[in-house]
Amino acid sequence: RNSTTPSPNVGGVSILPELAVNPAASIKIYRNIISNEDIAIRYKHTGPINMEVYENRIYGSNYGFYLRGGTNYIHDNYIYNIALAAFDFTNSAMTTTLQHNTVYKSPLFIATDFEGTAAVNVIRIKDNIYYSESNPDGAVHLGRWSNQAFNLSLVSGSNNMYSYVGTIFMYSQGVGYSFSGAMAKLSDTTSVIDAPIFTNVGNVDLCLTSDSPGVNQASDGTNIGSKCLQ
Repeated sequence: RNSTTPSPNVGGVSILPELAVNPAASIKIYRNIISNEDIAIRYKHTGPINMEVYENRIYGSNYGFYLRGGTNYIHDNYIYNIALAAFDFTNSAMTTTLQHNTVYKSPLFIATDFEGTAAVNVIRIKDNIYYSESNPDGAVHLGRWSNQAFNLSLVSGSNNMYSYVGTIFMYSQGVGYSFSGAMAKLSDTTSVIDAPIFTNVGNVDLCLTSDSPGVNQASDGTNIGSKCLQ
């Protein structure tokens, strides 16, 4: 899908489950190209659907994902040239695993700026690559402002590779954290700052080269970041 006139708060793909939905319901979104949207994939309502999203190319949009509920497994996607944030979380109870995604050129990796959350919002971040050439305001916002409650103990990370510009990596409840400070808050001892070394960024070939420091360094012994997408 390629939208020529993106509409605010509308997704290229929108999932709108109500609370009465069967909790065993599931949806898979895979092998799509979604571009030039306000939000590429939007999980808007709070019904308990199990959503798996994989092997998509998402680019040229304001947000890659808007997530508001359910159990979400988002893996092996290319998310690039994003204007605002790759992943935007809101204030509902959900469990989300972000694994083996490659995010290239997005000012924010993860944001919860607009709504803090006192709900049980579990976020697991592992084996992803996040690359940005401009981070004037940090790469991760988890309840950024002091009036936004956010339980950092529900967020965990491992084996991610970050390449970003700036001294502040994460904001939470009015406090800015360096990379090392953020990793301590998230109990993450295996994620690193390093250059991933992509095959050909000009052609958006975000496969890792054989000499990349991310080769065979994921938690499952494979490469960090998404599998190679053609």
